[in-house]
Amino acid sequence: MPFDFKFEIGNPFLIGSGFGFAGYALAARAQRIHFTRRPWHLIATMLTTGVLFQAYHGIHEALTDDLIRKRKIYVQRRRKRYENNETPERINEDKDLYKSIEKDLAQ
Repeated sequence: MPFDFKFEIGNPFLIGSGFGFAGYALAARAQRIHFTRRPWHLIATMLTTGVLFQAYHGIHEALTDDLIRKRKIYVQRRRKRYENNETPERINEDKDLYKSIEKDLAQ
């Protein structure tokens, strides 16, 4: 199952940077210092949280796309099997269907 990672400055990176800025500002306020006193710490915090949130978003999107693809294949095969059988006995066949989908996607 190949993951398609690409880094682009988009919404997840900007949201993560916003979290970093807010967290840094709150931490500076709690320590009673002005948050621009150490600008490199602020920049590093924003970049780090932006990159980490981008990575989290990419992994989450790849996993959910894979689950959605499996579900679509499952529904297609189940419909095809239902249309072929006039009296389908699908209670135990669903397990076999899931196993065949896993084998097909692993190839």
